[in-house]
Amino acid sequence: MRVFGFRMVSLVVLLFWGAGCAILAADRGPEAQLQARLETLEARLATLEHEAAPIAPVVTRARAAIALVWGTYTFVDEAGRPLRHVLDKAGEPIADPQGVPLVDLEGTGAVAVTNYSGTAFLVGPRGELLTNRHIAEPWWEDEASEPLLTAGLRPLFIRLRAFFPDAREAIPIEVIRVAAEQDIALVRTLGWTPAA
Repeated sequence: MRVFGFRMVSLVVLLFWGAGCAILAADRGPEAQLQARLETLEARLATLEHEAAPIAPVVTRARAAIALVWGTYTFVDEAGRPLRHVLDKAGEPIADPQGVPLVDLEGTGAVAVTNYSGTAFLVGPRGELLTNRHIAEPWWEDEASEPLLTAGLRPLFIRLRAFFPDAREAIPIEVIRVAAEQDIALVRTLGWTPAA
C-alpha cells in the first residue's frame, strides 16, 4: 500500500510538474513570438528609415513646385452687372432665416463674392499648373451655384492667384483647360516663370 501510495503521489507530482512546465512553455511561446515580431518590426523600421533618407531632399526641392491657389469670384448677368447684397433701410445686409445673405442684381450693397482656396502643382516650364477642376471652376458641381447658373448668370473671377513658397508676391493665374467630366484642370501663371 505504501508503494502504491508513493507511486500515486509521485504520479500526481509528475502530473502537476508536467502541467506547470506546459503552462510555463505556453507562457514563453507568446513572449518568444512577441519578441520575434518586435525584432522583425524594428528591422523593417530601420529599412524604411534608410530608404526614406533620400526622399527628404526630393521633398525639399519639390516644395517650391507646390502652390496655394486663392480665388475670388462673383456671378454677373448678360450686361455684366454683378450680384450685390440686398440692404435694409438702415443699410445692413439682409439674410434669410438660415442666415444666408440675400443677393440680387438690383441690390445696392457690396458685390457678393465667394472666396476659396486650393492647391496646384507645377507641371511645365512656363508656369503650367495641374489642379482640380473644382479649383479652376469652383462653381462646377456646386449646389449653391446651381440656381445662379440655371438663371443664366455666369461666373466671373475677380482674382485668381497662386502663392509659391519661393515667391514674395501672389502670382496671377489663368485657366487654360478643364476636363469635361473629371475633376482635373490646367492653369498657368501670368507674368512669372518658375525657377523650380
